[in-house]
Amino acid sequence: MDLNVEAISAFLDDLESTRHNGPRNLRLTAIRLLFTYAALRHPEHAALIQQVLAIPAKRFDTQLVSFLTATERNALIAAPDRNRWEGRRDRALLVLALQTGLRVSELTGLNCGDITFGDGANVQCLGKGRKHRAVPLTTSPGR
Repeated sequence: MDLNVEAISAFLDDLESTRHNGPRNLRLTAIRLLFTYAALRHPEHAALIQQVLAIPAKRFDTQLVSFLTATERNALIAAPDRNRWEGRRDRALLVLALQTGLRVSELTGLNCGDITFGDGANVQCLGKGRKHRAVPLTTSPGR
């Protein structure tokens, strides 16, 4: 085989540093799958394959999820121009997103009939995994 551990490591480092190509671990997973397949077909290269499969995944620090403060939430709701229909639409979508926590795909998939007003006001949506759910609405925006 023309590939070795040093060449593969250099390739992964080049993708990350020079080309800014995104997650290195995804490429490493694909390489591992290829070498796992090669292990079945070419047992004579078992030592090299074992070394490649032993290349560790890169560890990343996970960022904490932060939430909007009440001031930030109110500023976001106040940002659209309510004198234009686009501003009123944007404000309604922002308030709905803040109250319900719906994903963008769920918000854009809503119809007027999906919202129930009055006692027990709620929004019915088709969520992730094609699951139907009803999310309650409150009377104050952004809560």
